[in-house]
Amino acid sequence: MNNVISDLHHLALLEGDLLIARANVRLSTGTERSSPAELTDAEESIFSVIHRLHYGLAAGRYADTRCTDLVETVVNLGINTEPALYEFAAESAKFDFRADQYGEYDHF
Repeated sequence: MNNVISDLHHLALLEGDLLIARANVRLSTGTERSSPAELTDAEESIFSVIHRLHYGLAAGRYADTRCTDLVETVVNLGINTEPALYEFAAESAKFDFRADQYGEYDHF
């Protein structure tokens, strides 16, 4: 039961972080780009939330059915906010999880 409460709490915090990041995008707060290759502060916030969500999913968190609706809410918020960034963050989190678990580090 404590794990479920912890997971629900974590998901609620992720949803809140993502809503704040979306508001910052709408208000153009943190949208200045230092260089074309870097994420803005708002994009970095969105990336961070989606990365944490997908790392948690890869690690087996949120398995309880009571978490399903909240996972879907966060996923939909992320996709609707920045689709390309969502995909990049999700793939990055899965790669990072595998690397942490199995030592599958690629060096570019």
